Amino acid sequence: MSRIVPNIDTIEQHLQCLTSDPERYRPERCYHCGYGKLWGHGYYLRQPDRGFDGDGSLNPVPIPRFICTHPDCGRTCSRLPQCISPRRWYLWAVQQKVLLGLLCGLSLNHLSNLLLPARSTLKRWWQWLSQRSKQFQFCLVTTFPELLCYSQWSDYWREGMTRYSLSRLMLTLDRQEIAVP
Repeated sequence: MSRIVPNIDTIEQHLQCLTSDPERYRPERCYHCGYGKLWGHGYYLRQPDRGFDGDGSLNPVPIPRFICTHPDCGRTCSRLPQCISPRRWYLWAVQQKVLLGLLCGLSLNHLSNLLLPARSTLKRWWQWLSQRSKQFQFCLVTTFPELLCYSQWSDYWREGMTRYSLSRLMLTLDRQEIAVP
C-alpha cells in the first residue's frame, strides 16, 4: 500500500487537491493493523517550498493525517503528494536536478553554489543513491525494463532520471514498500 498519492506533481496541485478532492488522500486501510476504517485526524505542516524555484511562499504546506478506528490500534498515518519526499526537506524535483548534475559530471561545489542545498546535503543524497542503487534497480526492473541495458549504476540513473521524474521512480519503490527518503 503506497504512502504516496500519485499524480500530484507540484505543491500547487497538492493544495488544490486538498480543497477539491481531500478523500483522494485517505488510505484504503491502516498501515499498522490493516483495518479498513480511517478517520480524518487534522493535518501537520511541512516546509517543502525551498530549492531552485521555491521561494517559500507556499510554506507551510498541510499534510492530511488519519487515525485508525480499530480499538486495538488507534495509530495515526498520513499520505504525501508525489512531489514531496517523505523524509527530506526538499522536493523530489530539487533532488533530481542535483543528482542529474552529479551524474553528468558537475561538482558538489558547483551545484551547491547553483542550488540551495548545502554541499553536505548534496553529498548525503549522492551517497544515498550510490549505496541503495542495486536494491532500487532490482525493484524498478519490472516497471522500467528499458533501463536494463545500462550496466553501470550511474548510467542507469542518468537515463532513468532523464526519461522519468525521480518522484515517479520513488513512487514505484514506495508501492513495493521500499523505504524512500
